Amino acid sequence: MRQPEPPDGAEWLADWLEYAVPLRIRDLEHRIATEHLTQEWLIGVARRGGASLGTYGDVMQYSDRRPRNGRQRNTVIRCTDDLVDGVAAAVILAGPEGTTVFGQQFRPSPAAETTPPG
Repeated sequence: MRQPEPPDGAEWLADWLEYAVPLRIRDLEHRIATEHLTQEWLIGVARRGGASLGTYGDVMQYSDRRPRNGRQRNTVIRCTDDLVDGVAAAVILAGPEGTTVFGQQFRPSPAAETTPPG
Protein backbone atom coordinates (compact mmCIF):
# COMPACT_ATOMS: atom_id res chain seq x y z
CA MET A 1 0.00 0.00 0.00
CA ARG A 2 1.36 3.43 -0.94
CA GLN A 3 1.99 6.05 1.68
CA PRO A 4 0.07 9.30 1.26
CA GLU A 5 2.02 12.11 -0.33
CA PRO A 6 3.60 14.40 2.25
CA PRO A 7 2.31 17.96 2.36
CA ASP A 8 4.08 20.57 0.28
CA GLY A 9 6.86 22.17 2.32
CA ALA A 10 5.71 25.72 1.57
CA GLU A 11 2.13 24.91 2.59
CA TRP A 12 3.33 23.30 5.80
CA LEU A 13 5.47 26.33 6.58
CA ALA A 14 2.63 28.79 5.91
CA ASP A 15 0.31 26.77 8.17
CA TRP A 16 2.93 26.69 10.91
CA LEU A 17 3.54 30.45 10.68
CA GLU A 18 -0.21 31.11 10.89
CA TYR A 19 -0.21 29.31 14.24
CA ALA A 20 3.18 30.23 15.71
CA VAL A 21 3.79 33.86 14.72
CA PRO A 22 0.87 35.40 16.67
CA LEU A 23 2.01 33.53 19.78
CA ARG A 24 5.60 34.71 19.33
CA ILE A 25 4.43 38.29 18.73
CA ARG A 26 2.66 38.22 22.12
CA ASP A 27 5.78 36.74 23.73
CA LEU A 28 8.04 39.43 22.29
CA GLU A 29 5.57 42.17 23.25
CA HIS A 30 5.66 40.91 26.84
CA ARG A 31 9.46 40.75 26.79
CA ILE A 32 9.69 44.30 25.41
CA ALA A 33 7.49 45.55 28.25
CA THR A 34 9.28 43.64 31.02
CA GLU A 35 12.90 43.29 29.87
CA HIS A 36 13.28 46.65 28.10
CA LEU A 37 14.54 45.16 24.85
CA THR A 38 15.90 47.62 22.29
CA GLN A 39 15.01 48.18 18.68
CA GLU A 40 18.51 47.05 17.70
CA TRP A 41 17.89 43.71 19.43
CA LEU A 42 14.65 43.24 17.45
CA ILE A 43 16.43 44.10 14.21
CA GLY A 44 19.03 41.44 15.00
CA VAL A 45 16.30 38.86 15.66
CA ALA A 46 14.60 39.70 12.34
CA ARG A 47 17.92 39.42 10.46
CA ARG A 48 18.74 36.09 12.09
CA GLY A 49 15.39 34.69 10.93
CA GLY A 50 16.11 35.66 7.34
CA ALA A 51 19.68 34.37 7.47
CA SER A 52 18.55 31.06 8.93
CA LEU A 53 15.91 30.62 6.22
CA GLY A 54 18.45 31.47 3.54
CA THR A 55 20.95 28.99 4.94
CA TYR A 56 18.70 26.07 5.91
CA GLY A 57 15.47 26.66 4.00
CA ASP A 58 16.11 23.80 1.57
CA VAL A 59 16.34 21.34 4.44
CA MET A 60 12.90 22.50 5.60
CA GLN A 61 11.24 22.37 2.22
CA TYR A 62 12.70 19.34 0.48
CA SER A 63 12.74 15.80 1.76
CA ASP A 64 13.31 12.40 0.23
CA ARG A 65 10.30 11.20 2.29
CA ARG A 66 12.44 9.23 4.70
CA PRO A 67 12.40 10.18 8.37
CA ARG A 68 14.96 12.83 9.13
CA ASN A 69 17.90 11.88 11.30
CA GLY A 70 18.75 13.76 14.48
CA ARG A 71 20.94 16.41 12.84
CA GLN A 72 18.44 17.16 10.06
CA ARG A 73 15.57 17.29 12.52
CA ASN A 74 17.48 19.68 14.80
CA THR A 75 18.35 21.90 11.82
CA VAL A 76 14.69 22.10 10.78
CA ILE A 77 13.58 22.88 14.33
CA ARG A 78 16.23 25.58 14.79
CA CYS A 79 15.50 27.17 11.39
CA THR A 80 11.75 27.17 11.99
CA ASP A 81 12.20 28.74 15.41
CA ASP A 82 14.53 31.43 14.03
CA LEU A 83 12.07 32.17 11.22
CA VAL A 84 9.12 32.53 13.62
CA ASP A 85 11.22 34.83 15.83
CA GLY A 86 12.28 36.87 12.81
CA VAL A 87 8.78 37.29 11.42
CA ALA A 88 7.41 38.26 14.85
CA ALA A 89 10.20 40.81 15.32
CA ALA A 90 9.59 42.25 11.84
CA VAL A 91 5.88 42.60 12.60
CA ILE A 92 6.61 44.56 15.77
CA LEU A 93 9.17 46.74 14.00
CA ALA A 94 6.67 47.46 11.20
CA GLY A 95 4.23 49.00 13.68
CA PRO A 96 0.44 48.86 13.69
CA GLU A 97 0.13 48.00 10.00
CA GLY A 98 2.19 44.83 10.51
CA THR A 99 3.59 42.89 7.59
CA THR A 100 2.63 40.14 5.13
CA VAL A 101 4.53 36.84 4.96
CA PHE A 102 3.58 33.99 2.57
CA GLY A 103 0.33 35.82 1.84
CA GLN A 104 -0.67 36.08 5.49
CA GLN A 105 -1.05 39.41 7.26
CA PHE A 106 0.37 39.63 10.78
CA ARG A 107 -0.11 42.62 13.12
CA PRO A 108 1.01 43.43 16.64
CA SER A 109 -1.55 43.55 19.44
CA PRO A 110 -3.58 46.76 19.24
CA ALA A 111 -3.34 47.37 22.99
CA ALA A 112 0.35 46.53 23.34
CA GLU A 113 2.93 49.27 23.53
CA THR A 114 5.57 47.48 21.49
CA THR A 115 7.82 50.30 20.35
CA PRO A 116 11.15 49.43 21.92
CA PRO A 117 13.50 52.23 22.85
CA GLY A 118 15.76 53.11 19.95
